[in-house]
Amino acid sequence: MLALEGEHSLPGGLLSQHYIADLKLSTGRLVAVDPLAFCRIEPFELQMPKGVFPVHLTLFKTEIDERVAFATIRFTTSKPQTWRMLTLPGQDAASLPEGNFFGYGVDSGTGSFMDESTALDLLHSMDQNAEYFQVVLAELERSYRDHKLGLDMPFKSGNLIAFTSGYGDGTYGSYAGFDATGNLTAVVTDFIVLPADPDQSPSERVVDGSLLTRQSTRIWHKFLKMCGCFRK
Repeated sequence: MLALEGEHSLPGGLLSQHYIADLKLSTGRLVAVDPLAFCRIEPFELQMPKGVFPVHLTLFKTEIDERVAFATIRFTTSKPQTWRMLTLPGQDAASLPEGNFFGYGVDSGTGSFMDESTALDLLHSMDQNAEYFQVVLAELERSYRDHKLGLDMPFKSGNLIAFTSGYGDGTYGSYAGFDATGNLTAVVTDFIVLPADPDQSPSERVVDGSLLTRQSTRIWHKFLKMCGCFRK
């Protein structure tokens, strides 16, 4: 899978992999969400190993643009031989029509990985202070100003690793890779940057290449408060 390759040339651009930080999984219950626009903690059904594991981003760079195509957690260095769509409780991948997938919604142009315990810390902070998302947003903006590809934000129980999500908002699926002996070796979120048609230019996928602004993120959080996601 291209997400696991160090560097790879494709028509129209170059894929390159970059280490971001180590993710602490204290419970092994992995959460992948938009960290600025979620109000429920829903870890994947698949139990992950407990421990500290490296997170990499795979960038797709063209002559005019650079986007995060994949976000990857590596549990071992073994090469995956099979892949399985990650699902939440109640989701059945076998019931999906061909070509469809389960994924998490992004409304602030940001994706993330964190342990369930960290998600509880983050949601508690947002529940206590409905403006706490601005703290996370400010940390994201600072990391980008410092030319970092992603955010590694510590919490009491672990850390949040956040990054831009491809061309911005949408729904993105995550997949677990298993080696020849059936052991979990990687988890990958695909941000649908690479065109399904190899003859299609990546730029043709862009409807609006800009990410959500700080103002539109505030509007989204007002909506979440109206829905009762935050008490304050």
